[in-house]
Amino acid sequence: MSRPWTFSEEKILIDNYSTCTVFELMEQLPGRDEDSINCKIKRMRKQNKILTHKTPETVSRAHKERLK
Repeated sequence: MSRPWTFSEEKILIDNYSTCTVFELMEQLPGRDEDSINCKIKRMRKQNKILTHKTPETVSRAHKERLK
């Protein structure tokens, strides 16, 4: 079973979602893997806690990370 998300972890996602890739978020959230971050983001978007979208620059960086 996964551990609950803390308020400070949720704040990191809210504050950095639009400008950070998932891999960059993983660096800021030790112990959280790619899948758990993506699932949490989806839940928070449904709850209207994350209202922003990724910037074009962030999307570009994410694509480059995937190709590595």
